[in-house]
Amino acid sequence: VRSGLTVSTGLPANSIADLVHAAQAVPHELAASIALCLGLLLLRMVRIPPKLLFIIAFSVSLVLIYAPQALLHIPRSTLVANGFLFHESEPVTFWSVFQRLDPRRVQISAVVPEVGDVLGTIIILTISLVLRVSAIDAFSNANMRMEQEMKFTGYINAAVALGGGLLGTHSPGLVAMNKDVSHAGKGATTGIVQSIMLLALWVSSYPL
Repeated sequence: VRSGLTVSTGLPANSIADLVHAAQAVPHELAASIALCLGLLLLRMVRIPPKLLFIIAFSVSLVLIYAPQALLHIPRSTLVANGFLFHESEPVTFWSVFQRLDPRRVQISAVVPEVGDVLGTIIILTISLVLRVSAIDAFSNANMRMEQEMKFTGYINAAVALGGGLLGTHSPGLVAMNKDVSHAGKGATTGIVQSIMLLALWVSSYPL
């Protein structure tokens, strides 16, 4: 809860004095954060099927995002200026990502003085990956091969890095949610459908 308040308000929430300061500086953000916390606590007390809860939460999020603009007729520029919406992206072709790659801009010499930091980050990420895979294997009973998962993750991230992408690893939270909202034995199918939809969205060059 404290971390959520800190992220939402952009201010520390380590004491009552910090909360009082947040209430004076960003009252709306603090009120929204507290309302969200209370809502989550109430949902834990009510027995709602995970699938239904997921649909309700997703629908409410869409309404909260688009209602001010569609129902209250608030200009989009006003919502963007107040930080409620992001700036609208311009449509670009999906291959433009690769056109912007310029290996000549890579400064290898900048990495050499930071070898210790690089190796430390690699060790931490490796340990984190082992813990993530172990957590997924524990609650899913999938009998995952640790060595195979580590190698496959490394190969995929190396290929993504060549395309200018970001690091990606296993997510126990997303796997758990996928398991709860999917039909029994259909978790892999749900993941594949999500991947295909994301790929289609990227290829379509639809501005996000």
